[in-house]
Amino acid sequence: MKKVVMLALFVFSAASAGAQGAPSADEAATASLIQQTCAACHPIGQVTNAHKSREDWGATLDKMIGFGAQISDRDYDVMLDYLAGHQGMEKK
Repeated sequence: MKKVVMLALFVFSAASAGAQGAPSADEAATASLIQQTCAACHPIGQVTNAHKSREDWGATLDKMIGFGAQISDRDYDVMLDYLAGHQGMEKK
């Protein structure tokens, strides 16, 4: 019985610790938007392995729009904020 209680406490603690680092619903939605938009043309690793300044991410989004990526003004701003914050130069 003691082992069962200890196991339950361990599982609960691990789940709680994992939840603290979980992305917010907005972050998850933006990550999904980036996945859908970028992976339509190339492997998503091309994005997740890149680390650029905010300015460079903006230039990349502009270039992709020039190639035909369908990104609304609202999505552009959200994607740029996410990429600069999660895939920025300081995240190397």
